[in-house]
This record gives sequence, C-alpha cells and structure tokens, in this order.
Amino acid sequence: TELDRLVASFERGRLRYEGARAVLVGKPNVGKSSLLNALAGRERAIVTPIAGTTRDVVEATIALPGGAMVVADTAGIRDTRDPVEQAGTERAYAAIGDAHCVLAVLDGAAALDDDDLRVASAVGERAVIVLVNKSDLQCQLSESEIVGVFPRAKLIRVSAVTREGLDAVESALGAALFGGEDEGGDGEVTLFRARHRDAVRLASDGLARAESGLRERVPTELIASDLAAAADALGSITGEISSEDVLDRVFAEFCLGK
Repeated sequence: TELDRLVASFERGRLRYEGARAVLVGKPNVGKSSLLNALAGRERAIVTPIAGTTRDVVEATIALPGGAMVVADTAGIRDTRDPVEQAGTERAYAAIGDAHCVLAVLDGAAALDDDDLRVASAVGERAVIVLVNKSDLQCQLSESEIVGVFPRAKLIRVSAVTREGLDAVESALGAALFGGEDEGGDGEVTLFRARHRDAVRLASDGLARAESGLRERVPTELIASDLAAAADALGSITGEISSEDVLDRVFAEFCLGK
C-alpha cells in the first residue's frame, strides 16, 4: 500500500535530511586520498608518495543520484608503533563506525598482505564496496582473492589517475544509500522523522484491521474504532484529520445498533 511504501521510504528520507556518510579505508599508499580528490573534483586531501601522509580524517561532499554525501578519507590501517599514526588509525576505526557505507580500497597492482587483512577485519560485517585502485597499472589481484577477504562486497576496479570506474562508484553509492535512480526521485514523498514513520505505521495497521474486519463482518463499531485510530495517527502528522470526522462519517452512512 501507499502507507507501507511511505514507511519503507524512511531510511532514504532520513539519509537525505541528516546526510549520508561514506568512509575510505585501506592500508597506506593504496590511493585513498587520490580517490577522495577525484570524487570531489578538487584537491581536498594531500597526496604524496610517502606512506602515512594522512593522519586525520579529511572530508569532502559529493553529489550522488538521490542526494548528497560526505566522503571521509582516513589514515592508513597498518601495524605501527608511531603514536601519531596510531592515533590516526583509531580515528579511522571511529569513522568506520559512523559511516553508512564503507569504501575499502585495495592496491590492484600489489598482492594482498597482512595490512589488507587488518582492513578487512576493521570493516567486519559493515556494508562495503571494494575499490580495486590503480587499474591503469598491471593487475596483481584476482576477483577470487578479493572475494576471499571481502566475501559480501561489491567490487569496482578504479583508477584515481584516469578516473576509470568513478561513475560506477557514484552509482553504487547512490543505489546503496538512496535506493538508486528508480527510487528517491524528486517527486517521491519520503519520511525523515522517526515519529512520522511510527505514525504512518500505526495508520497502516489500523486500516489493515478495518479491512480485515469488513471481510469478517465484525461489528461496525470496531471497524469505526480502527478507522478512527488510523485517522488520529495520520492527523498527528498533518493536523487535517480528526477521529471525530471519521466517526461522524461512519455514523452517517451506517446504521449502528445501540
């Protein structure tokens, strides 16, 4: 029903209203900062050949199909004794926890190592899109190797240098967070407040009970009560319908016993 579709729209609406967040994670020097700059279309993060350049979380906002999203670049995850780099790694873990979607970046021109496994462990069961970067170089990673480490991930081969695959990344993020191009368009009515979602859910339940009552020929008073409860729930959002309006209509059109 339309009410059920409204309830289902809550997550998309909430993300549009509150803002969606994605995070780039990976070991040092896989190209996270370069990918952030490529997605943002400007030099947002410092890029150097020196591993561990990124120590803090750097963010940029990008436009996606369905809404805008903040993408965060994080410090490389690896085994280190450098206290500053350790602090950056801790912030990377925190950013993963705050993100709605994780972009795990692998170096496609190098074999998997223990630091890549640490990244997979940090991601855990989160929704993840694996970006196999440096597709402009000779590939050293097979799909089966990657799936063995990230079994539930969507894989996209990209290049921060040539921009290959970036459109696919944006489409995948839009689909994962906002439902893609077929949902969440400009004409769609969505809910973004939990109170409104709960009210619509109550209204849907009330209408379902009323419909079931009509089929089962339950007393009309009970059907009217369910309709009034549904109207009250919707009226708590719109302020345009009251239970008295519903009851007046029911009593006017049905003959109710005393």
